[in-house]
Amino acid sequence: MDDYRVEDLFVELASEVRLGILRELQTNGLKTQEIARRLDLTSTEAVRQLQRLNEASLIQRRPEGSYILTEYGKLQLQLSVSLEFVLKHKKYFLTHDVWRLPRQFVDRLGELSQTNLIMDTQECMSKIMQIFTEARNTLGV
Repeated sequence: MDDYRVEDLFVELASEVRLGILRELQTNGLKTQEIARRLDLTSTEAVRQLQRLNEASLIQRRPEGSYILTEYGKLQLQLSVSLEFVLKHKKYFLTHDVWRLPRQFVDRLGELSQTNLIMDTQECMSKIMQIFTEARNTLGV
């Protein structure tokens, strides 16, 4: 495992099923049958995918038989959020130079994954005014 390459990690994360397993394990540990049921997999396929993720050190099996994310697995899943965000907004990033921003902002792009991109200036200003109005109402100002 010491000679593990980023290409090997990408191969493991390239599977929709394996990513689905990691996402299912994000909140709590699950046993093989529960994972298979949630992802509509055969038991054999679930075991095969769990073995791969375990060998990649992304998950580990607890003594009682449930699987959980390793700390490494949690980190990799969190980092993948940034990749998904950039992919989702590929057209935007093809035409905008993010490297003009400070590096610490670029490193945190994944934190924007729960937001909506508004390209229209008037719509953006309207949304800002709505946020200010809601804030004033909440504060009773």
